[in-house]
Amino acid sequence: MDDAPTLQLRMLTELVYCPRLYHFMAVQGVMVKSAEVLEGTAQHDRAESRRKKEAIQVAEEEPPWSLPRNLHLEWPEQGLTGRLDVVKAEDGVLVPVEAKRGSAPDSTRNIHWEGLDLPSGAWAGDQVQVMGQIQLLRANGYPAHHGELYYRADRRHVKVHPMPELEQALHLAMERARALSEGPLPDPLLDSPKCVLCSLAPVCLPDETNLLKARCSEPPRRILPARPDGGVLYLAS
Repeated sequence: MDDAPTLQLRMLTELVYCPRLYHFMAVQGVMVKSAEVLEGTAQHDRAESRRKKEAIQVAEEEPPWSLPRNLHLEWPEQGLTGRLDVVKAEDGVLVPVEAKRGSAPDSTRNIHWEGLDLPSGAWAGDQVQVMGQIQLLRANGYPAHHGELYYRADRRHVKVHPMPELEQALHLAMERARALSEGPLPDPLLDSPKCVLCSLAPVCLPDETNLLKARCSEPPRRILPARPDGGVLYLAS
């Protein structure tokens, strides 16, 4: 892994959501501060300001090691790095906690990614991210048996337990990330509801791109709102 680029764990969530989104953000460095992105950042900042100085919340009995204020961890063997914003200490082990702006999926909804059946109750990309956090802790000598997701929109806590399918999904995401870093921009998703919520829709233009590439024949959806003022274009010869 010495010659392979170091992967950012947070970006693997974007890859699971959409490979084209990952390429824009992680490979090309394209970022768009949409209303959703700004809201998520504000929520994170408010939570950070309310949090105690120690990023790790310690239970009554502290584990037998010195707890750092922030956790920026690396997994050298896999070329993975990531930041853990919140970690709890429970019964002598560490539990990473990842907060998300949106809502959790319905508990009866089946969660699939690349042919893998994942536990219900949390989105696939979020589960891969927490699985990565668990592996980062373990790679640095911290015992970790599970992680947690907190969805702010519906205030739902979801436990993420390591399992073969999740470990396979994490490694598959890392393989795809390295392939994308050396390859061209992937095609957009076809008629996907994910595009409506994507912050990079104005850059990606999924339906317009698919139409121009003859990947579909339907007219583009109006993902972006039209200008209410009927802007005027002036041409001078």
